[in-house]
Amino acid sequence: MREQILKEIADATYYFLLKEPFYGHFFSGMVRQVTEDIPTLGIMLRSDLKISLAVNPTYWTEDLKKREHKLGLLKHEILHVVLGHVIEGKKYAQQDVFNLAADLVVNQYIPREWLPGEPVTLEAFPHLFLQPHQSVAYYYEKLLEEKDKQMQQPPQSQPQNGEGSPAQGEAGDQQEQDQNQASNAWEETVSQFEDETKNHESWQDFYEQEEAESRIIEDELAEQVQEVKKAVPGKDHGLMSAGLQERLEVDQRHTSPINWRRMLRLFAASSRRSRLHHTMKRPSKRYGTNPGIRVRPRQRLLVAVDTSGSVNEKEARLFFEEIDLIWRQGVEVEIVECDTEIKASYFYKGKKPDKIRGRGGTNFNPPLVYAKEKSRPDALVYFTDGEAPAPKVKCRIPMLWIISPDGIKEESNTWQNLPGQVVKMPRL
Repeated sequence: MREQILKEIADATYYFLLKEPFYGHFFSGMVRQVTEDIPTLGIMLRSDLKISLAVNPTYWTEDLKKREHKLGLLKHEILHVVLGHVIEGKKYAQQDVFNLAADLVVNQYIPREWLPGEPVTLEAFPHLFLQPHQSVAYYYEKLLEEKDKQMQQPPQSQPQNGEGSPAQGEAGDQQEQDQNQASNAWEETVSQFEDETKNHESWQDFYEQEEAESRIIEDELAEQVQEVKKAVPGKDHGLMSAGLQERLEVDQRHTSPINWRRMLRLFAASSRRSRLHHTMKRPSKRYGTNPGIRVRPRQRLLVAVDTSGSVNEKEARLFFEEIDLIWRQGVEVEIVECDTEIKASYFYKGKKPDKIRGRGGTNFNPPLVYAKEKSRPDALVYFTDGEAPAPKVKCRIPMLWIISPDGIKEESNTWQNLPGQVVKMPRL
């Protein structure tokens, strides 16, 4: 059964590549798994922070009888990923409202006959006069207003006691009854679409990630979307609805003009070296004997952190947030804290220091000397505001300078004379 389901999903990918190339290219790079861990079909987060499509075998074979319904739900899930709903959801306090809002967005880009059951559509809320092709935030606010309206206690005529005032016991009972009726009204609204929105349950794994992991997932997803847009010929962009094209353009405008996190990752990967590792589990292909040989990548970065007085606490915290991101990519990170001289050196293990040492002037040379004579890393990354003369020591390994948002400008003499690559953090 598993092989048949994966084959049908592969056939669906081929269909999208022919008919709707954007979805096809995006979906072709997504991991697929057949599992009982999800009740229907949805998006899951793997332990390696990769996004996967998960399919319940019973639901796929018994509940989805029509090919169009399978295509529709696959496109539905792709859109949730492309538009970032699986990550964005944790920003919203009321998940029942967000689930409906997210489905209102994506279902507008799917033919109605491709959606099984009673899908969440604009037509399901005619009294709200919802505008088409709006953001999740727009639909969330409109639905939240509707929920609040339904949950309000309606005015009731209260029974009176002999003096003309409400009977206390009866008034309390009536109030509780009214509140239950209001609560039930919204629950009935939500329950109409329970079969469709329950596939969002697996998104909870995304919501529970710490900030560093969430940023890794968000950055990689944004890069994947933009890479697919570049891979799909411009003429095929016309096959996407105008509303979706506009949404993607808005998302792109909200990203940094310089994706410096991606640059840092590419820089780090380009400096990676490999070493041989002997293993008893893998026989030698050449001689058929044990131990065999496995090539294992090794990457060690020396990260210099400017701890001079011109770097404020906010910038220092920002530096260590990004160091944490790099470390979580599997890189061995050695840190040196430096103002005019190196104040501390240690290997980063996932815990940010309680305080940093320094707060004097700035001298860029000591970390370069340390890299050359003691550390011998694969590459050197220097976090700084750039407020110092360019170093005089020559660096013979790849080097990347990360300038804080309020640091030196590109036209400054220091920027022009820094060795290696230089990139500035965007202002958040």
